[in-house]
Amino acid sequence: MTKFSGNCYALLTLYDVQRAAGYTIGGKTAFIVGLPDKSIGRLSYLNCRYGVPAAPKRATPQIEITVALYNTPAQAEKRAGGTVSDYVANGATATQVTVGDVPGTILTGGLGAGYNVPLLVTSSGQRTVAVSLNKSGLSAAKRTQILSNLGALALTNTAS
Repeated sequence: MTKFSGNCYALLTLYDVQRAAGYTIGGKTAFIVGLPDKSIGRLSYLNCRYGVPAAPKRATPQIEITVALYNTPAQAEKRAGGTVSDYVANGATATQVTVGDVPGTILTGGLGAGYNVPLLVTSSGQRTVAVSLNKSGLSAAKRTQILSNLGALALTNTAS
């Protein structure tokens, strides 16, 4: 792969994300198509935010899915591993899960801004997927199910 076949509107629609999450997402959506970064081998990325509160400007969305495309599978795997290491270094607990048919890691309980929202990280081929879920009141099992469903959706819908 050298690029994604579409953007968040086409590949990770609000309808599909709501179906995978199992609930209706209020708030706004915000989507970004990222630029290449040769220093890490990244060709592009999609950052898809669902349930963005109206204020304040830096409010955390309910669901954020970032899919990044790298030159090689090794670069993607290294970047996913780096994210896991970074979260663990900031107090997060890592739990291994299966996302579709690939291994993934759910990171919870991190300390500090950006580390306190549960995050799923996985890689498949040249892609990494990171999914955060900022929704309170979920059991650990339900949170794992939603994160795994969203990760599998992202892997499936960005495969070509």
